[in-house]
Amino acid sequence: MTNDFHMFRALQIAHKNGLIGAEGIAANSPREMLPNNMLREFFAEIKFLFSRPNTPLPMPAAGVRHVCG
Repeated sequence: MTNDFHMFRALQIAHKNGLIGAEGIAANSPREMLPNNMLREFFAEIKFLFSRPNTPLPMPAAGVRHVCG
């Protein structure tokens, strides 16, 4: 679950980390925040695309639980 503007990159990150069947649930964002959110995601996407291709992201700290399914 993430914000609607972030869903595309969130699924890219999941796939990069081996969660090929990952699906997302998008929460709506306020429309007045759209320009700010899109600009932020633009630069975040560039950073993601230039990250090392086969370097998985760090695992969450012990005790943090992820619900998938």
